[in-house]
Amino acid sequence: MTDRKIKIIRGAFGSKELPKIINRQAHIAHLSDAGRGRVEAALKAGVEAEAKKFGLRYGIGGKHIEALKKYPRSIKYPERRLLKTKEREALDRSLGVYFKVKPAEQKIEKKVVPLRKVEAKTPPRIAPRLPEPPPREQNDRWQEAA
Repeated sequence: MTDRKIKIIRGAFGSKELPKIINRQAHIAHLSDAGRGRVEAALKAGVEAEAKKFGLRYGIGGKHIEALKKYPRSIKYPERRLLKTKEREALDRSLGVYFKVKPAEQKIEKKVVPLRKVEAKTPPRIAPRLPEPPPREQNDRWQEAA
């Protein structure tokens, strides 16, 4: 996943880097101040739960990123219903940025649609219409000369 040795510890929330990343991702997701607080609280709770579960003293590393992403959605997190979808997505993206994990590219299958054969439909050959001669009157001069 990542070979980076960065870990999230309780003191990381007071440092500059992690809150800066969270604020940037919250800004991109158009979260309110309350939404930013919920994201930070969910991340803090996830870090504490993982550290307690595995007895980690030195913080949560990149190996636990999936567990951190799943924790706000689990039954163990009491405020899971307060998190909105865009807040969860901001949390996931901020973890990805912090641990420098590239997002999985979605494979887009291109549909190859065969082109239809378009046959030029030419109308049947029609003889051009000639203009009709003006109607003849019986008293025309050219008829008398003949």
